[in-house]
Amino acid sequence: MSEPRPSVLIVTWRTRAVTVPRVMAALDAVEPHDGEVVVVDNASGDGTAEALAHLAQAEPRLRVLANPDNRGFAAANQQAYELSDGDVVLVVNPDIDLTRRAVARLCDLVSSPDVGLASCLLVGPDGRPQHLHRRFPTPARALFTLTAPGAWVDHRLRGRRHARAARHLDRPRVGLGEVDQVAGALIAVRRDVVEGPLGGMLFDPELPILVNDVDLSRRVAAAGLRRLVDWDLAVTHVGSVSLRQLDRRRLDRELRRGLRLQSRRHDPPVRRLLLGAALALPPPPRPDDRPGGDPGTPAPPEVPEHAPVVSVVIPAHDYAHTLDAAIDSALTQTVDGSPDRVEVIVVDDGSTDHTPEVIAARGSRIRSHRQPNRGLSAARNTGARLARGDYVVFLDADDTLDPRFVEATLSALRAHPAAGYAYTQVHHRGTGERVTDLDPFDLDRLLDRNEIAATALIRRHLVLEHPYDEANRLAYEDWDFYLTLAEHGWGGVLVDEPLLNYRRHEVSMLATLDALRRRRALAHVLRRHRRLVGWRRVLSAEWRLQRLRWGLARRRLTARRRGQLDEQVPA
Repeated sequence: MSEPRPSVLIVTWRTRAVTVPRVMAALDAVEPHDGEVVVVDNASGDGTAEALAHLAQAEPRLRVLANPDNRGFAAANQQAYELSDGDVVLVVNPDIDLTRRAVARLCDLVSSPDVGLASCLLVGPDGRPQHLHRRFPTPARALFTLTAPGAWVDHRLRGRRHARAARHLDRPRVGLGEVDQVAGALIAVRRDVVEGPLGGMLFDPELPILVNDVDLSRRVAAAGLRRLVDWDLAVTHVGSVSLRQLDRRRLDRELRRGLRLQSRRHDPPVRRLLLGAALALPPPPRPDDRPGGDPGTPAPPEVPEHAPVVSVVIPAHDYAHTLDAAIDSALTQTVDGSPDRVEVIVVDDGSTDHTPEVIAARGSRIRSHRQPNRGLSAARNTGARLARGDYVVFLDADDTLDPRFVEATLSALRAHPAAGYAYTQVHHRGTGERVTDLDPFDLDRLLDRNEIAATALIRRHLVLEHPYDEANRLAYEDWDFYLTLAEHGWGGVLVDEPLLNYRRHEVSMLATLDALRRRRALAHVLRRHRRLVGWRRVLSAEWRLQRLRWGLARRRLTARRRGQLDEQVPA
């Protein structure tokens, strides 16, 4: 079978500064496949059409059509489609940084006869994922995500369950996944699919721009074809460069009108009625509509050119006898061969031994912070706030890292942009020496038990947004953190090498906890994540905890009767 020839379709409107360099990037991306780029300008009036026409004079693979008026997103894309002749059509927004790897991968995905649409993970200029691939709209999702009372209930009482599910954030996004609706910013589709099941029409011109991708995905689904997203392939998307020029309230009205129109075409009467009733409620306030003007998520701070990329944080509490080895292993780490891109931070969590002296002896090679004893979770959160790197590694004071740990895990995270953390196999040293044989990340296994070590390379912004639970000072704090990330759509990626040296003690912290405290910690974690693990699991843990309490109460009562109350029986 010959390699498919791609056609990139770009519709522009008043985006000259953004469009021209990205059209040139698209031309480079399709060059290995003998592809073409077709641009339709919707009467921008800002010199976009003229600049692209000048570029087309020297580039025969670029076709430019300048409309005398703004015909809308759908009609302009149809014009571009009719001008193109590639085997695979890529609908691309003018603010997408298309790459050769992305074109090759998307063409490969849609080459399968059972695949109708394909896309990939879209990330902003700061590298953070954009949650644009959605589930199909339903009355419940519209109620809880697009209306003020529903959004309040979803946020306050349901832990944003519907908001996360609508964006495919209820499960980690790793590898190749199937979605309901592929985001219109970047869509790949075979020409024979457009000419066959879609009747020669990409987008319906009667629908507003905000729901064109919903309608396209539903038509493809009705034809029995899959919609795939490669979560491990990232493409940069600036985002809404044309839409942000429009009035936001008008966009809300257009979104509601479009959702009603697509529902009339695809939904049964009862669902249409329920969706219409939900959309009649007022929309939730936007950040800049709220009193005081909430600016939303702040932009990442400016950092020097040679600032650390990775911060290794070592929480320490009375581990002076092993702290030196942990610091030494952290100082051997490199990023792209440079040790200067890794910083080491020791958080002294109220140690009573000579930990401060060990830290002071290191001088300026490490950064340190001392705080009253608040527990391991609080020490990790403090370290994340002090860190300057984009990634953070929490290293226990009695463990050590292989010199390749940061390089290997950072490479894995760069290759899997939808993953929140990268972890490795573990070399257990000391009592019962062995090497773990973990399987690749699996959410169902994480829900059942935690096999992932606390020492992993984590995107720092995730720790800042979803900090460790400081109320839990007993156990399972790392499992609790990974479950929290899973609730927000973040999974992990395994590096299949033993790059963490874990010191096994004859009596570990978890083993020294009495049974009641272990059960109490487990029940606490499961209660926090009851929507993820299920109520049956929570009730089972609560029942076992209560049975243990009853058993201990009977033991204490018996001891009192005999006058031999054992101080070791926990209350």
